[in-house]
Amino acid sequence: MLRDEGFDAIALSRPGRGRDWLDQQRFAHVDCDVLNQASLDRVFAEVRPDAVVNQLTAIPQNLNPRRLRSELAPTNRLRIEATKLLANAARNHGANRLISQGIAFAYAPGPFTLADEDEPLFEGAPSGFDDAVKAIQSLESTTLTTDGLRGTVLRYGHFCGPGTAYGRGGSIWTAVTNGQFPLLGDGRGQFSLVHVRDAALATVCALRSDAVGIFNIVNSTPVAVSEWLPWYARRLGARQPKSVPAWLGGLVAGGYARHLMVSQPGADNKKAIGELGWQPQYETWQACLEDGLQPDGNL
Repeated sequence: MLRDEGFDAIALSRPGRGRDWLDQQRFAHVDCDVLNQASLDRVFAEVRPDAVVNQLTAIPQNLNPRRLRSELAPTNRLRIEATKLLANAARNHGANRLISQGIAFAYAPGPFTLADEDEPLFEGAPSGFDDAVKAIQSLESTTLTTDGLRGTVLRYGHFCGPGTAYGRGGSIWTAVTNGQFPLLGDGRGQFSLVHVRDAALATVCALRSDAVGIFNIVNSTPVAVSEWLPWYARRLGARQPKSVPAWLGGLVAGGYARHLMVSQPGADNKKAIGELGWQPQYETWQACLEDGLQPDGNL
């Protein structure tokens, strides 16, 4: 999308699948260690970017909710340390814009129907996810308060579409197909989804906009687990998910899994639509989930 929109975009890379994909796409990239200030300064002094887009994560393909603390630790480090180093390099070498990836599913449960950007994050989150919330708070603070940079945080919802956990062959697709994704409690937890194409589109809109601050990047129809999970299982031709008491599910799968299914709030996208000039192309949760299930789905 960046290339199609006329941006002169350069990716930071290291050996592995990401670099191989960049080479296949003939996309410009430079070697860099994002946890090393000298490496970043060397690259930024050469490239002299106008804007920096921070999408750094290291989340496992099959995230185990019972091992959140250890499995999210590399991503938490990137969100805390690498964001600060990126901001330093950007400020020191002429960039004036920093856009960072946040998440729209870290809001604290509350009496509201949907969480807007002013609602507090879940500081009392279950063990393991609490570290992730602290890392997101650090990332957002660095992005929004670094002198000389106009900062924007895009709080993406749960990614859907080809290549995601919900897409064909993904971890949630596999678990539901194999009957290993039960429904905990009443399943009233709200999921705000976003198709990966819409997430990319929002990022392009943010680059083209003068708007700064925090924006929820989610589709327009948040949905309870009790609604999307049975629909998804039917669509896959899988058995209907077993119902498990919330307390038992929490013991087996951990407190974070219980929170997702029972108390997670949805997120409101009105601010992003109004201020970024962004409009999700996959507006409904059904459209988000359906697209990734196609055998020939691709990005």
